[in-house]
Amino acid sequence: IQSHTLPSTKGLLYFLWSGKKILWVYQKQKVWPTNVQCDILLVSRQAVSESQLMSVQCKQIVLDSTNGLRYEAKLREAAASMRVSYHAVNRQGAFLIHQEL
Repeated sequence: IQSHTLPSTKGLLYFLWSGKKILWVYQKQKVWPTNVQCDILLVSRQAVSESQLMSVQCKQIVLDSTNGLRYEAKLREAAASMRVSYHAVNRQGAFLIHQEL
């Protein structure tokens, strides 16, 4: 895993795993980075607002089990409007990435 913290941000981790760019947001951000692009946006602790979500270009949104059900429902609707794949661990179980060895 190659990981990088984004300049001037705490609570964000950007890493590369098996050729996938993953942005993990685990703390709310007052200042949101611009031009965020990733394959997977991983959200913990209700850390991403709907407006922040709309500024991210990603292929998949994953909410871990630290997010509440109301928050999950809001982001599910936002993801649908963005036409982005979505997975909520609380509702759908473990998120798996299958990789050829």
